[in-house]
Amino acid sequence: MRPGRSIGPAALLSLLLLAGGALALGSPPARVVKLKGIEFDLQAKRVTMEGRISLASGLVELLACVRGTKDYESVVALDCQPYDLHLGLLALGLKPGQPVNRQEAGELPQGPPVTVRVEWKDGEGKTVSRRAEELILNIKTKQPMEETDWVFVGSRFVRDEDRGKEVYAAALTGAVITTYHDPTTVLDNPHATGGDDTLFVVNQKLVPPAGTPVRVVVEPKKSTDAPPEP
Repeated sequence: MRPGRSIGPAALLSLLLLAGGALALGSPPARVVKLKGIEFDLQAKRVTMEGRISLASGLVELLACVRGTKDYESVVALDCQPYDLHLGLLALGLKPGQPVNRQEAGELPQGPPVTVRVEWKDGEGKTVSRRAEELILNIKTKQPMEETDWVFVGSRFVRDEDRGKEVYAAALTGAVITTYHDPTTVLDNPHATGGDDTLFVVNQKLVPPAGTPVRVVVEPKKSTDAPPEP
């Protein structure tokens, strides 16, 4: 495979249709789009993905992957496809930035910032909602990953020589939200810490047992700036 061009809305929509995705629009004013394992709330500007905790301990390079791909190094395994997340963020008005060209190159990924939260039910059936960074521990600082806005880099197309066509890279690798910089991911860690694949582990004090159903909620960063004075 070789790196290909960046992904545009028309190309991604064609890819989704080829993959057999079917859009189910909710009644106004909800404006909810539902696909397998994922929904886009166009009014609330929120994408929610379904999945399960895949690791309750150990080294991680991803917050979330597609189930059955990188489960062994990811906190969450998702039931949706990465191009569906890409499509949802496009529907919310975001434009993908630029992933790193290769891992361990020292460059940083670029793209619009988003916040990521993970939700699950505790033993009493109450909803627990945490920033994604809280589920990951920095082994050098002994503290959770620094609070951050992840960036929408949008993966890329690569040439699949076996199929003789270009395909969405994240669909091949399973990378959806990465702590370690990955040129194929959809959302990436924007900081230099993403250049070290030995830095992060599961925060065992917070992450529920493996197999626990979770929801991963992605939202465009909301501006906290006060409106200008008239």
